[in-house]
Amino acid sequence: MILLEKENGAKEAAMEERSMKILIVDDNASDRKLLRLIFERYGCETVIEARDGREGVDLAKAHRPDLIISDALMPSMDGFQFLWTLKMDEDLRDIPFIFYSAVYTGLKEEELALRLGAEGFITRPKEPDEFWREMAPVLEEIASGRRKPKPPRLLAEEMEYLRKYSEVVARKLEEKVRELEETLARRKKAEDELLKLSLAVEQSPVSIIITDLDGNIEFINPKFCEITGYSNEEVIGRNPRILKSGETPPEDYQRLWAAITTGKVWHGEFHNKRKNGKLFWESATISPVKNREGTISHYMAIKEDITETKRLEEQLLHSQKMEAVGSLAGGIAHDFNNILTAIMGYSSILKIRMPKGDPLLPNVIQIQAAAERAAGLTRSLLAFSRKQQIDTKVVDLNAVVNGIRNMLSRLIREDIELRIVPAEEGLPVLADVGQLEQVLLNLTTNACDAMAIGGSITITTGVAELEEELSDAEGIVEPGRYALLTFADTGAGMEEGVRQRMFDPFFTTKEVGKGTGLGLAICYGIIMQHGGYIECRSEPEKGATFRIYLPLVETIVDHIEPSETLPLTWGSETILVAEDDPGTMGVTTEILTEFGYTVIPAGDGEEAVAVYRDHWREIGLCLLDVVMPKKRGCQVFEDLRRINPVVKVLFMSGYQEDVSLRNHIISKGNCFIAKPLRAHDLLRKVREALER
Repeated sequence: MILLEKENGAKEAAMEERSMKILIVDDNASDRKLLRLIFERYGCETVIEARDGREGVDLAKAHRPDLIISDALMPSMDGFQFLWTLKMDEDLRDIPFIFYSAVYTGLKEEELALRLGAEGFITRPKEPDEFWREMAPVLEEIASGRRKPKPPRLLAEEMEYLRKYSEVVARKLEEKVRELEETLARRKKAEDELLKLSLAVEQSPVSIIITDLDGNIEFINPKFCEITGYSNEEVIGRNPRILKSGETPPEDYQRLWAAITTGKVWHGEFHNKRKNGKLFWESATISPVKNREGTISHYMAIKEDITETKRLEEQLLHSQKMEAVGSLAGGIAHDFNNILTAIMGYSSILKIRMPKGDPLLPNVIQIQAAAERAAGLTRSLLAFSRKQQIDTKVVDLNAVVNGIRNMLSRLIREDIELRIVPAEEGLPVLADVGQLEQVLLNLTTNACDAMAIGGSITITTGVAELEEELSDAEGIVEPGRYALLTFADTGAGMEEGVRQRMFDPFFTTKEVGKGTGLGLAICYGIIMQHGGYIECRSEPEKGATFRIYLPLVETIVDHIEPSETLPLTWGSETILVAEDDPGTMGVTTEILTEFGYTVIPAGDGEEAVAVYRDHWREIGLCLLDVVMPKKRGCQVFEDLRRINPVVKVLFMSGYQEDVSLRNHIISKGNCFIAKPLRAHDLLRKVREALER
């Protein structure tokens, strides 16, 4: 506030001798406040405020002010009507009245004000000192008693003028009201848009984060809290690095900052960590936020939890990998099994024909063992790729573990201790006993290799209650009750990188020639095929612990019967053998002939039908390969049935893709034998088919 000039000092002193009471009438609160400050600064101790003419009349009657200063344009009652009302009241007409207004209606407002009896008309806006210079003489005269209120000089033309002015003021007030309504409407629309945007952000299915230029978090939406587990209070003011897991390469963060600090948008993925320590994947789009001047003021990140998508991708990749292995195994199985059939068949014939003391007999036994290992390798590939047919029944897991105890004892070295601790209660599971035994054999072999200087293997069984689902690349294991088989060794253990790849096919850390990389992959495939789950926990120099979960069932357990070796059976019937592979045809013919049967060969499906048509009365059994040139085995069978409705058939195949076909064949009451053919199995199946 600018001080009065020196020549006004005497007037200010005169005013201070008599404290004045001022009534300010104005509909604008800011203007009232400004006038109050001016008057109080210059000694007016009592300042009364009114918002329009009607309220001004009431306050004038109640307080009898020394001066009234009023706006002209006001709602309810404007300044001129207010002044006219005061002048018509005998008790109030002597109060000095000054207008302080900025209305411009095109009429002579100042002239009308003076005719109505106002002391003066001050136009605004004015600087405070300028306003005071105009007001000070008036206030000094009022304070000294020299200024007498002016009476109104109302004539007919002033009354008409006042009427016109009132109409103009009314129109201006209407315009103001419309402007105000439009302003309120625009504000309401903006508020609605803001509310809509706010709700969209609050209810967004993705995380939204806004940070300052240093990366400190200023805003997060509820989805961020839901995904990460952090509350709003725990995050605001902190850096998003609290989510770092160490799994995202530092180069990714460098590229991120290089992009957004130069005004570009960055897209990428983070492998982050929740508050509870669990890792999760996020797909993020981070962009700079610019102010009206075009300067970057904030950064905004929109992030989506893609953990489930990543799991599905891993599942797809794993399935494709398994499919590739399965296609490889299935593709070679037929030809490989035909070769093995010849090796195993001829070695069996040699063994049968050799006397017990023959010095070459051990060599023949070694040939058979090598062929069995080769057949086992094929079965292992098929087991991992899920193309190996499993024969499940309800068994007690404790009985399976106890049943293989002796075999495992012979497998391990003398410096390794084997401990088996079965559960006291029964653990009924739906499983293929042979496949579960294969899992235990593979785990034991791996454990022995990991314990170069001895150690111990502990196998325990029990019940596990899964309260939350377990998932891997193959699928999800639902919560519930499971039989738990734990296999622990005290070997060298594994580093984390090795542990994560341990179930991959053909992955091995052993020297060349000492491992195929299929042992654990086969275990994984078998357990998954049983609807279970296998996991491993291991650290270097702390051994490894495998936990296998198998679904418990509520049915009667089938008794596991020990396999018996039956004596080789002889026969005298005539058998039609339809086989396109010369090696398999040769060894099959020789085995059957060796044991008394007469063999009629056929090289393909059409030849088999033609031969049977000529000799069907003498043929007691047809041994048909499922896959043959010209006609497949099932097509040959249908043609044979037209010739002889009660024809007896034994199907054989080395294609593992024929699993569904095999089930169809067996369901129709026919016999089936899988390649490679062993002499004992072939003779037993032939006898079984003939006696049906």
